[in-house]
Amino acid sequence: QHLPMFHTEHCVYCTFLSEGTDYTNCGRPCESHRVSLQDRIGMSHPVRVDIGCRNTVYNAIEQSGAEYITHFLD
Repeated sequence: QHLPMFHTEHCVYCTFLSEGTDYTNCGRPCESHRVSLQDRIGMSHPVRVDIGCRNTVYNAIEQSGAEYITHFLD
């Protein structure tokens, strides 16, 4: 899964995809668009919105602990 790296109450979707100023008049562009932030080496980190219009930036690389399951079971 993608691990969260950064959380903010500032809405990236509202700022760049809407003429609105907050959730009351933004038109909810987060429901029809996907946004990612690109870092200096070209990795695209997905930005997701929760029910409270808060944005979370997730790491571009998915991570898994599945390879360690046998170790944990031992």
